[in-house]
Amino acid sequence: MRNKSEAVQGGHDSRRSKSTADLKNAAATARVPSATRVGLLAPGGPASLPVLDEVPSQYSFYTGKNLLFSLCENLVAEGLATIRSWEKSKANPLAFVDESLRRWCFLHGLSRIEEEFSDFSVAIRGAEDRKFHISVQHWHLGQLACRAPLTALEAQATGLGAAFYQLLAYTLVRSLGSWDLDDAAVSVEQMKEWASESREVEGGAEDEFEIPDLDGCTPAFIAEARTKHVSIRHSLRILRAHAGGRFGVWIRSLLRMYALSRIPIDKRLKQDPEEEGYDYLQPVPAMVLSFDEQDAIVATVNEELENWSQCSSPPVVDLTVDSSQPQEMREAWRILRINFEIALEVASLAEKWRLWAEAEEKKNEHRHRNRGQLSGRAA
Repeated sequence: MRNKSEAVQGGHDSRRSKSTADLKNAAATARVPSATRVGLLAPGGPASLPVLDEVPSQYSFYTGKNLLFSLCENLVAEGLATIRSWEKSKANPLAFVDESLRRWCFLHGLSRIEEEFSDFSVAIRGAEDRKFHISVQHWHLGQLACRAPLTALEAQATGLGAAFYQLLAYTLVRSLGSWDLDDAAVSVEQMKEWASESREVEGGAEDEFEIPDLDGCTPAFIAEARTKHVSIRHSLRILRAHAGGRFGVWIRSLLRMYALSRIPIDKRLKQDPEEEGYDYLQPVPAMVLSFDEQDAIVATVNEELENWSQCSSPPVVDLTVDSSQPQEMREAWRILRINFEIALEVASLAEKWRLWAEAEEKKNEHRHRNRGQLSGRAA
């Protein structure tokens, strides 16, 4: 059997010997280097994925590390930042500053303020010699239409509505910036001058120029008080005498605004608009103090907006602070807090007026409905 097997195998070998040798030579010729062959092989198992929480999703590049870190340190020292802010920012100093400022603004009523002043924000930028520029800016005008509440105040006591308007306008100008009857009057005078010059040059008719009618939109008791040049001190006496009356909530809110605007601040920190290169020195006002939603005061604002849109206007508050001086940094945060508190008080007053107007409207509807029923019964 062995021989037969060998004979059979030998017979097969005899037939395959040449082809087998050829295959071996072909394989030797086509053999790939071991390194390349290993590289072409499929991996034995799935590659392990890194933990995504440990991989930064974004990278921040910044200069002035010492200035940035001193700001972070000050935020912690003044209580504006917390450990949670640092954890939430994943130890990124820029994100830490942003998170801390967002938290501070939220705690000081930003969401309520922005219902009246859109995009009311705090900005911090670095400067030379370890200094910061800290500013408060806004991008859209708020509006207080005050004819109805002022008329109700004047009906409550003679001179009360006029006193309220005078102190409100005075306080807004000193703090956030506003556009009121005085600004509108200046604007109208400029329009009249331009119209007169245009008529002289082009020979146009007078009726070609539409000048807003301020006298027609101003309540009579406001106009009368303005001719008498009533002092702020006199208006304060009237308001304080009625702070406990029917409209005491409005009056106390205004008195708080006035008191906040009178708090002494370190004016050395305030930036000079001319030094910063602003080409229009009057800031865009945060609030339009008009008598109606659409009146002559609003018309003058719309005219001026064309100039504001073409110029760089300084922010409502612009401070230059030395980061190496803790007292200056503390004063800067105090100034910001005062402005936020005034803005929040203005927003609250606007809300109080809206609720009062809605209640008055429902009350009048109820009166008219009752009168209609009584007249129907009489008939």
